[in-house]
Amino acid sequence: MMDKDRIQGAVREAGGKVERAAGNLAGDVKTQAEGIVDQAAGAAQNALGQARDAVRGVAADVPDYVDRAVDADEGHARIMSHHGTPSLRRVAGQ
Repeated sequence: MMDKDRIQGAVREAGGKVERAAGNLAGDVKTQAEGIVDQAAGAAQNALGQARDAVRGVAADVPDYVDRAVDADEGHARIMSHHGTPSLRRVAGQ
């Protein structure tokens, strides 16, 4: 699911571009400046949403990484058992 800040930021950025262009056409410096501010604020909000999406994606993948690490450790533990090296499951009490 896409973060709402990505959508809202993209809309605000696009609106800022339109406002800036309108200010350029009308020769209205205030409208140009407001457009630039909205454009920048929208880009920042969009970037925040992208960062949140990335964090959610990584957080969703953590259980898979843990499972793979445990599986790899169990394979390693079978090989190293003669050295007395404990597996992650034994260390974690599982």
